[in-house]
Amino acid sequence: MLAESVNLLLHDYAGHPFTFDLAKELARKKYRVTYIFTSANDTPKGDFSNTNPNLTVVDIPVFKVQKGNFTQRALHEYLYGKHFLKTVSDEKYDLIISANTPLQAQKQILRWASTRQIPFIFWLQDLLSSAAKSILPQRLGFLGKIIANYFEYTEKQLLKSSDKIIAISDDFLSKLEEWNINRKQIQVIPNWAPIEKIPLLNRNNEFSQKIGTNDKFVILYSGTLGMKHNPSLIFNTAKLLESEKDLLFVVITEGIGSRYLTTRLTTEPLQNLLVLPFQPFADLPMVLASADIILTILEEDAGAYCVPSKLWSSFCAGKPSVLVVPADNLASRVTIKNRTGLVLEKHSSRLLADTLLKIRKDKTLLHSMGVNARRFAEHNFQIKNIAARFETIFTEIL
Repeated sequence: MLAESVNLLLHDYAGHPFTFDLAKELARKKYRVTYIFTSANDTPKGDFSNTNPNLTVVDIPVFKVQKGNFTQRALHEYLYGKHFLKTVSDEKYDLIISANTPLQAQKQILRWASTRQIPFIFWLQDLLSSAAKSILPQRLGFLGKIIANYFEYTEKQLLKSSDKIIAISDDFLSKLEEWNINRKQIQVIPNWAPIEKIPLLNRNNEFSQKIGTNDKFVILYSGTLGMKHNPSLIFNTAKLLESEKDLLFVVITEGIGSRYLTTRLTTEPLQNLLVLPFQPFADLPMVLASADIILTILEEDAGAYCVPSKLWSSFCAGKPSVLVVPADNLASRVTIKNRTGLVLEKHSSRLLADTLLKIRKDKTLLHSMGVNARRFAEHNFQIKNIAARFETIFTEIL
């Protein structure tokens, strides 16, 4: 297979930096790549600047949605699929990869690819129906249960209809087997972060100077902060540690988690909690370098099917982590195995506060965990090696 002969559509609804990292590497290898995303969601985006003529970047225009509004969200996802198809309808692609896509939009894209006999790879980042079955019955009662079951049916059928599935963790395999999906259809490629874009930098830098944190011990949360990430845990922990004047929580996010924290701060002001919007991707290395500890949170019922990939950026930055994440999650297992941080399973603000106070004093441990994190990233996040694994899959279906 000659890369020059392949016209590839790489779609990531979220526009994450690591998926664009793959798009750039494939374009460097002479694939003709169209990278499609939308800026109409509350996720940190990559730096989409590009000078390679083999790479075209498209932002799908659609209204921004509040995730808590289920009716608006359903309309958004349906219209996104329509806008997507209108954008690509005149182009002839040899292969489509689609990641992080709402199910109603993914359904439209897969149907369109199937009618044109374009091989389709479902890049499985999360089991969306699993989250729906956890949340919707609590919010909508019996109706929520019906909707969640429909989501599961839809997701199962989309996966079965795909030519290949790239799962980000072995943890998905048991559920896919339960759904009678052929194991030969599935490949596992863990997520990564663009290590070439996240070098090791000094803690005292332009960003830390701008927000005035050089004299603080900084606990940083940077990335998507939905309700499944439990923003109340951050607020309550900061409140418990308010008397620790040298300690500061910095939260960089947008959307529902940001609104939750800023609303609580209006009624319960805290001097040790700073909430900022997403920063430009070019500043991410300075943002991460300004931290002493990177905090990663995931609700207990998120289980193994939602891997918080923001953790891999902190590995690139050589920073120690504290995870409040289920022990069976891939992020927890990697952290424990490679001694890159501490894992707390219990969502307890008191436990998190005590852990932060204890680890703050152990400079040797913090340093060793940061070194281990960077070593893991250097060994596992080389984009040339990752792209080669994707190319192996391309060869199988083209």
